[in-house]
Amino acid sequence: MKKLRVAVMGCGRIAAVYKTALQNLSDQCQVVLAMDKDPARARAFAAAFDGCEASALVSSAGFASALSHSGAELVHILLPHHLHGKYAVAAMTAGVDVLTEKPIAITLEEADRMIAAQKTTGRQLGVIFQNRYIDGVQRVRQLILSGQLGEVKGAFSTLNWHRPPSYYECDWKGRWATEGGGVVIDQAIHSIDLVRYMTGMDAVRVQGHTARRVLRSIEVEDEADAAITLENGAVYSFFASNYYTFNSPIRVEIHCANGTALLTQDEMTIHWTDGRVEDIHPAAAASAAPGESYWGAFHEMQLRDCYAALRAGCFHPVTPRACRKIPLVRPGRPQNAGDRAGHLPVRPHPKRSHAVTLDPCPAAPAAVIPKMPRCPVFSAPRRRFPRSTAFSSIRSNLPPRCSRWWSAPFWRCWPGSPAAGSPPPCSPPSPRCSCMCRCCTAPP
Repeated sequence: MKKLRVAVMGCGRIAAVYKTALQNLSDQCQVVLAMDKDPARARAFAAAFDGCEASALVSSAGFASALSHSGAELVHILLPHHLHGKYAVAAMTAGVDVLTEKPIAITLEEADRMIAAQKTTGRQLGVIFQNRYIDGVQRVRQLILSGQLGEVKGAFSTLNWHRPPSYYECDWKGRWATEGGGVVIDQAIHSIDLVRYMTGMDAVRVQGHTARRVLRSIEVEDEADAAITLENGAVYSFFASNYYTFNSPIRVEIHCANGTALLTQDEMTIHWTDGRVEDIHPAAAASAAPGESYWGAFHEMQLRDCYAALRAGCFHPVTPRACRKIPLVRPGRPQNAGDRAGHLPVRPHPKRSHAVTLDPCPAAPAAVIPKMPRCPVFSAPRRRFPRSTAFSSIRSNLPPRCSRWWSAPFWRCWPGSPAAGSPPPCSPPSPRCSCMCRCCTAPP
């Protein structure tokens, strides 16, 4: 079997995983080129492979020249997020297939340029989402797509990881322009992808929120939550943060009509409605991978699959079009109908907390929440109820006509409840209702 000639662009932290995987795949590939802006890192990576050249010429022209000189047929792009598009397009233009780390890009526009370059050049373009190769994930996908688990009713995922400020002390982490986001695009992107992959459905509507709560030295979010509606109407509940005290195991659960599948890190448990319990453990060979534990142990499986597809003349297993549909977060204007479910838009807020809404219906503009009328006594001194008073019981005392002012903090415009015997704050009462509160003196 002819070996595939492989190049590696970027020899940083994640390169340790690729070094071991490529060594284990030495019967299928030959590493001929290692490139990095740091010559020492390029030489260290190249030293692990016989006949591998090292290069620090990372300009567009130098990159294309090195690929041509080495005779590489495929290049692995292991670069910061904002450089994926630049080097992927340059490689495909030079006649070399591309397999890039996630995400495909940090904007939809850049992803579209990569897809357009793939069409123009006729080369292959794939994206690494190694967690799809977890044994339990493959099993649940097969059960859902075959109908054995029944209709998908809902899903949730939680990610609580630890990223100290030192994690962002580099030249690209924690910034919109270079990383493209925070906990969503860098960590929880795998959780979102797993839900899409196992259910076989894309997101059609997203209502979400992002915040920068603890890691104040970065530009991007350190927390995100969302209600993501899938194609069949099921709602996927999403939460992620990276300010926890350690890297807690991720949890992804899919609730179906005939059972529930729960992934905890890489262990899958399926609880069938008839009482059966199915435990699926990862293969023993994948249990000891180099690098950080949260990177997973399944890169080698995806690389093997991709190499087989290239030799057979097929597309990469994880296509760029599929990766373009993963909901991510970016700053900017409210989402328009043309972008669909590609990115969650984020409106800047003085408290660094963002609320986002996505309605991908192409026939209707983005939803606009109507502005509620301003309470006529909004400027009155704030009067709070005792902490022991339940808000629900307070609201139940409001007369029906006054409930239209509920969008405003009602303790500012409701000095007391008539039901509790408080003196009416306005006299005479408004002719429009009989509750005698000052709110009712305002036009409806």
